[in-house]
Amino acid sequence: MWDWNIPTITWTWQGYIFHIVKHVGIAWVILFSIRWIVRQWFEKTNWIEEKKEKTIESVLANTGNYVLLFIFLYSILSPFVDMKQLLVAGGVFGIIIGFGAQSLIRDWLYGFFFLFEGQFKKGDVVFINQDPEGGVVEEIGFRAVKIRLFNGKVVTISNGEIKKITNANMQSRRVLEGVVLS
Repeated sequence: MWDWNIPTITWTWQGYIFHIVKHVGIAWVILFSIRWIVRQWFEKTNWIEEKKEKTIESVLANTGNYVLLFIFLYSILSPFVDMKQLLVAGGVFGIIIGFGAQSLIRDWLYGFFFLFEGQFKKGDVVFINQDPEGGVVEEIGFRAVKIRLFNGKVVTISNGEIKKITNANMQSRRVLEGVVLS
């Protein structure tokens, strides 16, 4: 009844490489544009404080890198594998991995709440889990927090391990100093 005459795609190496470069290039331009727009918006407004701006830019950059990796892998596999079957298999595989990766999911959820509740920001002095040795927050991600201790070492703590945060920058402090008069 209907004869569509749909041509089959035969890939050459040049076409395959162009396919990959096209997808990754378009994704990179979109992500770069989003980062640039966000940076310009932060520079021209004072809607969010500077520490939170840097944190959001850092998370946006990290998330963008993961999106680029996913698009790169997709563009490599799409000519050879039927993506519908891969997504179905990925769903089943995802359920299996989900049970095994509960700590990773917990880390991501905690990281999401840390970022958007503003409990601490990049550059804050914090003490984690009542540890007497605190440090300055260098990076906040969805999976972990990097803290530079006062002795200069960098410690990476997964978000799921953080139970109590003492932020020395959140409240005003009072200093008591004794003065001897003679």
